[in-house]
Amino acid sequence: MAELHWRDLAAASVALTFVAGCVIWWLRATLASSFAGKGEVETLSADVRALKEQVSKAPTHEDIRSLSERVQRLESATGVLGARVEAVHEGIKRIEHDLRILLTHHLDQER
Repeated sequence: MAELHWRDLAAASVALTFVAGCVIWWLRATLASSFAGKGEVETLSADVRALKEQVSKAPTHEDIRSLSERVQRLESATGVLGARVEAVHEGIKRIEHDLRILLTHHLDQER
């Protein structure tokens, strides 16, 4: 068997250390691109806080139900108001007709 000298062991350990260092560097570079950095995490955290604040201001289910009920009441009130306006319109048309008759009569008398 061949005898191993300390110089052979030293050369092998240097080569092994170099290879291990290269593997560790490659793993670190590969994994660094797979995970978010500190700056990215801080930015995302700020975005999440802003979204939580916006969501907290959003209307709840109860708010939307209440708003829907109010809109339905407004729709029915608008229908009633439309009917009243139509009735007033008919009354005004009758009054306008009567006024024209009176005006025509008075203008004819003045001549």
